[in-house]
Amino acid sequence: HAFRGGGCTWIGIDRGAQAAAGKVLLVHPAPCVSVLMRASCLATCVHTAVGVYARSESYVGADFFSKWTFFTDPDPTKGFVDYVSQEIAEGAGLAKVTADGILMKSDDQGVGGRRSVRITSETEYSRGLFVVSIDHMPTGCGTWPAFWMFGEDAQHVWPRWGEYDIIEGVHRATKVMTSLHTGPDCDQAEDEVHVAASPFSGTWAGGEFGQASKNCDINAKDQWHNQGCSQLGPEASMGKTFNSQGGGTFASEWDPDHGHHIKTWFWPRGTEPADVLERLHPDPDLWGRPFSYL
Repeated sequence: HAFRGGGCTWIGIDRGAQAAAGKVLLVHPAPCVSVLMRASCLATCVHTAVGVYARSESYVGADFFSKWTFFTDPDPTKGFVDYVSQEIAEGAGLAKVTADGILMKSDDQGVGGRRSVRITSETEYSRGLFVVSIDHMPTGCGTWPAFWMFGEDAQHVWPRWGEYDIIEGVHRATKVMTSLHTGPDCDQAEDEVHVAASPFSGTWAGGEFGQASKNCDINAKDQWHNQGCSQLGPEASMGKTFNSQGGGTFASEWDPDHGHHIKTWFWPRGTEPADVLERLHPDPDLWGRPFSYL
């Protein structure tokens, strides 16, 4: 099983950003089977006009891992995993650059927590466009691939600055889950009162008693602890079918200046918009409804 990315990842930022900053994380807790990740490039874009971005920095090639730090603390979620350093990961073949991408892999040998990789971007972001193209993601018992953002410092302990899970899926899930995790006073149900038609094409994930999980507060009543507000993407945005169709591309726009929204799109391999494939000036206004709008 593998989490591999082909194509390009954009990160778009506005140079005038003043909001609380967040970091991008790629997380691969140890599964009950071997897991890889391959990403071919990561880049930065800046706004050139409302809705339009321009790529300004690339994370690709031999220096990819120099722009990330390897997380080696015990897993905060108490998973069956041992996150290892870059030296150990590269020495064991768990993290490496290949001719067509980046691979990250969890160990499939030994007893106890499986050795695996979790990396965090050196750069902080407070808005932007993030696009990642993935060939293959882990699926099956114990797997939990994720691509997410969070903000925290000594004065602003999580979830004060929130967490944005762009890509997340567990076990044999066949639909990607996109979520926000916040403190109190972030209830999406209140915003829906002012919307005539649904701004997203996905569905709400179920709460503890089956109701829609629309409250982003990690301690929301009648939701699982730390569930947040979660929306599900289309069928085959995770799981075996995602992998058999060659993967796909995810795009997420965090735009606090124009609409105060966070949108996420998904396209199966070969159906991406032309401006996404072009990799120069992507324009989310041309992409139609996202599957997630938070």
